[in-house]
Amino acid sequence: MDIRAMKREDLKEAAVLANRIFREPGHSSMADAFPPIFSGAYQSSLGLYVDGKLVAFMGLVPHLLRIGKAEVPMFALGSVCTDPEHQGKGYAGLLLDHIFAHMEASGASLLYVSGAGKLYARNGCKSFGSTRKYRLHAGMASMDSATASAEGIHIREAVESDRFQLHNLYKETTVRYERSLLETGVLMQAEAIAGIYMLEHRVLVAFLDERIIAYAVLAVRGNHMNDAVPFMVEGAGDAGALEQLLLHALRTGIAEELEVTIPWHEHEWRKTLDRYPYADGAQSGTIRIVSPERFWRSITPYMEEIDDEAASQISVHNMAVPSGEDRAVRLKVGQAELTLTQNEWISLLFDDAWDIPSITEEQGAILKRLLPIPTPYPAGLNFV
Repeated sequence: MDIRAMKREDLKEAAVLANRIFREPGHSSMADAFPPIFSGAYQSSLGLYVDGKLVAFMGLVPHLLRIGKAEVPMFALGSVCTDPEHQGKGYAGLLLDHIFAHMEASGASLLYVSGAGKLYARNGCKSFGSTRKYRLHAGMASMDSATASAEGIHIREAVESDRFQLHNLYKETTVRYERSLLETGVLMQAEAIAGIYMLEHRVLVAFLDERIIAYAVLAVRGNHMNDAVPFMVEGAGDAGALEQLLLHALRTGIAEELEVTIPWHEHEWRKTLDRYPYADGAQSGTIRIVSPERFWRSITPYMEEIDDEAASQISVHNMAVPSGEDRAVRLKVGQAELTLTQNEWISLLFDDAWDIPSITEEQGAILKRLLPIPTPYPAGLNFV
């Protein structure tokens, strides 16, 4: 048995395995849908070989998260697969151990996992955060909202000359993946999350006085007619204009219905869309923090931006515990110290409602001045 980082030539075999596990007739190749994993631009993905044959694979992609003034190095894990003839032998767990070691060596502390399940739960991954999923249908396009033209907003499909304006709008979002023009273009073409449901991208822009003020990347039905519900992959810009983009898509038949998932921190979008039916839930996938201390250091510029006085009262240290959780947290708030498990730590950081008995009312009052921490929606354009 051999575990190794995957080079460009190795990833062709990995794509064949992933296609066999995840793809059906009509799907694009995993290599085309997930270029951050399979292009060979990174050598962080891992393969496990038995007698020279690849039998298990994990795709690992580095990212930088921008959260206010903080820049957080992290990895995203996806395309996790094992040859059916070799399942149940613990290979995925072995690969995860190597993933965590690579994160340590890279200086990253945060891992997004596209899936959930017992494997990830056993290895400290937990659901996190909160979102609101709206469901719009064509009948709502004629509700009492003003029309786009009445507001002076004009809507059309995006064209190549819009690229700089779209990029600038994206950079204005305070919680996002750091992304270049090239990365955005590649991901738009790849249609990673849309392709899973055999949908395709349509990009709409809203402009006012010849300036684009919002855009929406929609996953809609194209040549493959199926029962998948179209959805918004990504959006940015003015909340009212974004609503008009969604209504335009419904009114013009681009989609008969749309699901729109909005993270908790997008207050203006929620305020605008809350008159439509919605359901609250967690972020997509699961998350693990490999080093709480290192994560806290990386997020500190955001904390200081929110409330410098509260941030100065908190310190975080890694702590090994005999319970088997390899990274518990020693948290100091004011003059008092307490120890949290990984699950408690993740809940404290990202959930809008946490119940941790060891945190006193006084400590909670300080922590709530800073938490929860906002995170971008991981099942969007950067989905792996």
